[in-house]
Amino acid sequence: VSIMVAGLLGLVARLIGLRLSTSVSALMGAENIQIAAARGSELGQLMDKLHSQLSLIAASPSMRAGDRKAVEPELASMKRLTSAEGGDLIYAYPDGSYFTTSGGEGNIADRDYFLQVMKQGQDYVVSDAVISKSLNTPVVVLAKAVLGKDGSPAALVAFQVKMETLSALI
Repeated sequence: VSIMVAGLLGLVARLIGLRLSTSVSALMGAENIQIAAARGSELGQLMDKLHSQLSLIAASPSMRAGDRKAVEPELASMKRLTSAEGGDLIYAYPDGSYFTTSGGEGNIADRDYFLQVMKQGQDYVVSDAVISKSLNTPVVVLAKAVLGKDGSPAALVAFQVKMETLSALI
């Protein structure tokens, strides 16, 4: 009789363990989904915020005029008003020459995001991860067309969002 009671208790303990394991797994799965959704929402809010800021910068009369003597100080002053997550601001001309708010200069005519905005006429582009020519670190570029008087892209403004900033959100 005692062997039968011990066997029955062992069977009950196993059933309880299996049900508990299933319940814990389901709970952990649900929590992971909630965490991923919250992180995705946070990332979406950041991208929306940076897009809005770029839209305001691109609409500035001095940005649209493109005179570097006027653009440079205004871009620097706008940088102080933008989100830190956006990183460096870039202003690029139709030939690909650019300057940044941290003093970087060069040419981005070979970059896909530049071609998509300046040559293909896309208004806003989120790039694949690239190594920044001015920062020499992995970034995602959020690029916005600066429209000229005729409505075509006259320049490009962009944020260089460091991958480490995005990784901290995920």
